[in-house]
Amino acid sequence: MRMKSQLAIALSLFLLLPASLLLAQEKSANADEAPVVALIKQLASVNFAERQAASQQLTKLGEQAIPRLTAAALGDNREAVTRSVDILKGHLKSANEKLQAAARAALEKISAIENGVGPRLAREALAPPKPRPQPVPRQGIPGFP
Repeated sequence: MRMKSQLAIALSLFLLLPASLLLAQEKSANADEAPVVALIKQLASVNFAERQAASQQLTKLGEQAIPRLTAAALGDNREAVTRSVDILKGHLKSANEKLQAAARAALEKISAIENGVGPRLAREALAPPKPRPQPVPRQGIPGFP
């Protein structure tokens, strides 16, 4: 009987250990996201310098900021939406292929929504560039060079 209770305790501890590790990782992830959340809020600031600084810092954070940028691009604040999509669009030109792929996936997710500024901007960002019109050769008037 005593052996069964010890076995039960050992088994319980063995099963609880992964759960406690997951909770610790989740708390760590939330702590890591706190600066990103604050920067996303700054994208909607009334102060231009704060919005600009937040955009630059979110760009530097790269992949870490993409989930929050995706959410912001589907939000209600037009300034935050526009800046979020612009940051993701800029990542499409990155030399880092992993960052490029993550930004493309985020823009595709945003563009899957039918209505809204963010989805429209995401579709425009993903669209192939329009060909530039070729210059029309000048045709002079006879007798004038």
